[in-house]
Amino acid sequence: MSESVPRSKLPVHGRVVTKATSSFAKTVSTLAALVSVLSFARAYGVIGDDAAHLTVGDIGAVWVGIAPLADTAEALNDTLQLTATIKDKSGSALVGASLNWMSDHPEIASVTPSGGVVAHAPGTTTITATVGGLVARSRIVVRPFVAAVRVAGDSDISMRDGEQRAISARGVDRRGYVIPGLFAKWHTTDTAIVAIDSNGLATALRPGRAILEATIEGVRTQAPVKVLPTPFAVRVASGDNQRAPARAPLPLPIVVRVVSRHGLPIPHAKIRFQPATGEGSAEPDTATTDTDGRAKTVWRLGPIPGSRHLLVMAEGIDSALTVTADAEPVAAETRIVAIDTAQLADIGAKLPRPVAIRVTDTSGRPLTDIPVGWVALDGGALTPLAPRTDSLGEARVEWTLSNRAGPQRLRAQVGTTRAVPPVVLTATAKPGTASTAWIVGGNTQTGTVGAALGKKVAIKVLDRAGNAVPSAIVYFAPVRGSVADSAIMADTTGIARAVWTLDREPGPHSMSVRVEGIPRPLIVNATARPGAASAIELTPKQAVGAPGKLLADGVEARVTDEFGNVVKGATVTFKATAGALSPARVVTDDKGRARTRWTLGREAVEQSLVARVTGSGASATLAARVSIPGSGKTATRTAAKTPAKPPVRKSTKPTKKTT
Repeated sequence: MSESVPRSKLPVHGRVVTKATSSFAKTVSTLAALVSVLSFARAYGVIGDDAAHLTVGDIGAVWVGIAPLADTAEALNDTLQLTATIKDKSGSALVGASLNWMSDHPEIASVTPSGGVVAHAPGTTTITATVGGLVARSRIVVRPFVAAVRVAGDSDISMRDGEQRAISARGVDRRGYVIPGLFAKWHTTDTAIVAIDSNGLATALRPGRAILEATIEGVRTQAPVKVLPTPFAVRVASGDNQRAPARAPLPLPIVVRVVSRHGLPIPHAKIRFQPATGEGSAEPDTATTDTDGRAKTVWRLGPIPGSRHLLVMAEGIDSALTVTADAEPVAAETRIVAIDTAQLADIGAKLPRPVAIRVTDTSGRPLTDIPVGWVALDGGALTPLAPRTDSLGEARVEWTLSNRAGPQRLRAQVGTTRAVPPVVLTATAKPGTASTAWIVGGNTQTGTVGAALGKKVAIKVLDRAGNAVPSAIVYFAPVRGSVADSAIMADTTGIARAVWTLDREPGPHSMSVRVEGIPRPLIVNATARPGAASAIELTPKQAVGAPGKLLADGVEARVTDEFGNVVKGATVTFKATAGALSPARVVTDDKGRARTRWTLGREAVEQSLVARVTGSGASATLAARVSIPGSGKTATRTAAKTPAKPPVRKSTKPTKKTT
């Protein structure tokens, strides 16, 4: 510890310094007193601005502090208490000083005059306490922690099938206040029932139950979701496309079914049945679906035939269902007229113009939208231009004829129940050009030389479809024999017939037949046989022999027809005036010959032999001279001769040959 030295003992210069210091201290003290007086006067409004005035408690404040210097609010509307301490220059606390509190961001946390800090939103702010020119600061952090997650709306979420809805989830602190700026992570327990994206947009996929889970900062909550079936469409269960006579009810009721997007039935849905104007009535016209989503009505058609429509409207469904029925025309009230019939075209070709019918009622009013069925009764192809009658009551069809030549028929049936008798329209198909020819008669005949064949040679001319071609020209060119006309026109059946006269010589005959348009000819064959026996000639012409002896070389008869052709198979009968014949009856061979052996009689007289052809008048006589050997005498008596028919004279007319 230092000791104080008495001023009297100091040196002279020390005493001067001490004196000066003392004078300076007195001056400073005086000035300080003056400042204090001025400050007091300013504080109490004697001098200066009112804002700078201090209360009595503020006098002498030299330091201010806040406790705590930093704090955190963990929930919104939490209140943190700050304490400010004011001290004078001696370090003593001043009581009753005027303290001002302020928050830099009152939207995050505000401060009360007593230093209470109320949290409003997450963030950071600075709380300032001022006393005069003294400032103290405290840093306040508002950081609420998620205590629970709440899903907006009811605890059970109900959605319609196919509906989309935004689901919101909010994190709340322990006081239950929503913490802004937080987003949930979503999850669904059954993605087949309901789906949800990262923004909380839920889509109901099909009826059923699922649970949505929302997680915010590790805190999770669950919300049950029930997806209810909703009317999506009304469909025909039965009764569509029926038909009945005009003014009559349909045979079966119209049954409709209301279903959800996934085909589930919607019970208790209201249905309205409304036929179009003039198209009948429905009984009942309103109904409610049953547990299977079904409702039904009976539709009585109106008086006008044609296609009719019934509208079915279901509550909750924007579009209407259309049920269709056909009001069939009544025969007594329907008239049908054929248009543009009796046309002509080649086989397999389309008629130049469509054929048509016009359907009206008894007053001539066109009946529109009536179904018309077409049937080609003789084949061919049909292309209806429309399945029903048009605004004029007309129905038209393009008709391609079949390959059958001649008249063809087309049946038009108005309506589908055949209550109205059908109408038959006709057209004619012309045959095509000659394509093939066939021998249909007279081939491979056998006839008599020089005579016409028993059957005419018949040639049938056909087109490419096998139809007969009338008026086709057929050319006949015999190699042997002749025809009366070498160019003959086919008749209506497509057949040309020619009479073929054979040549006078027997044997095979042929004839070439050509048809216009066909390059390859036909060959007709025939065989000419000899005619009936008309002459007989014996060899030898004269004979000499001994009585009772066999005539040397025998006797040969040759049979010919009128043209000198040998006759095969003719029966020749030999008869002698004396002696014996072996054989007496012979059939001619291929060369028309018949042989016999003649043993002369024992008398030395002239003997004769007669040969006759059975079935013919032809005959010949052979005379034989009988001589006795060694006597040199010849028989003088002559046997009685059987007169022979003069031989048939051969015709000298030349044989006609046809090239």
